Amino acid sequence: MQIFWVSSSVGEIKSVNLTKKTLAMWLIVATMALISFGIIVEYVRARLALRIDFSLTSEPVNLHRTTKVESLQNEIANLNKLYHARLAEARKQADATQQAMKDRLIQIQRQADISFQKVKELEVANRKLTAIATPPALLNEKQKNTGLGGPFRPEPKTPTGADLPVVLEETLEELTQRNQFIIESAARWDQQIAWLIHKPITIPVNNNVFVSSPFGTRIDPITNSLSRHTGLDFQASAGTPIFSSGAGVVEKAGWDPEYGNEVLINHGDGFITRYAHASQLLVKTGDSVEYQQLIAKSGSTGRTTGPHLHFEVIKDSKAIDPSKVLIGLSR
Repeated sequence: MQIFWVSSSVGEIKSVNLTKKTLAMWLIVATMALISFGIIVEYVRARLALRIDFSLTSEPVNLHRTTKVESLQNEIANLNKLYHARLAEARKQADATQQAMKDRLIQIQRQADISFQKVKELEVANRKLTAIATPPALLNEKQKNTGLGGPFRPEPKTPTGADLPVVLEETLEELTQRNQFIIESAARWDQQIAWLIHKPITIPVNNNVFVSSPFGTRIDPITNSLSRHTGLDFQASAGTPIFSSGAGVVEKAGWDPEYGNEVLINHGDGFITRYAHASQLLVKTGDSVEYQQLIAKSGSTGRTTGPHLHFEVIKDSKAIDPSKVLIGLSR
């Protein structure tokens, strides 16, 4: 292929003969030139970018890395929150368990204190019963040769931490039941004691107890003839303290031609006691007297041959043998 053109300066006609090989060579040269130009332009742009801001060249890489780091940080933060939430819940449960244990221990301590107090009250009640049931001459005697025995039961082992809640529950229930039993027993004993101390059961004189004349038929000391003695004569010098054989209300405190200065005490349930021949009366009609309260002093007033205490027990308006109801003289 030929290409013709006219030169403008001299008007000369020129021609170029183009072959396929020549065209291919020119096309390759043009392509290489374009590629080189692109490389040069990219190189220049990169150099300019490095001088302006280094971060512009690494922005795609840093963005990828930042996304991964932020994802990991978020995951760690979530795990940290979950850990602290679980830890807080565990602490809360531990605190609740500890508080429950403390509450149980406080309840057990209260029950133990109640038990201790009830035991003390029972000891007092036991002393009252002992004082009532023991003759005055034996009050200062001590118990000797106390016998001991019983089956061998080893002391239980100290419970472990895991068993402690169950043991505390069982102990608390046992203490509660024991306290209830003690309370009910104490109430019954208190009623028994209250009933008992109102009955004529104790000897009205404490010193050198000696019955000079028993209940029943005897020789009258003044007429020397057979007569019926309705009480007991306790030998007592003038001024010997006379005590109420039981609690009650003074029905009479005054003079009688035969009994002299006398005190009659109504103990309820049909029981009345008489204290006669006193030298001095220390109560008056209508007074409430306690168990073993000082009420008079012995003498020889009324129909008598000498100082002593004439003591009677009257049940439903009929004199009975005092030795059947007085502790220490019962037979």
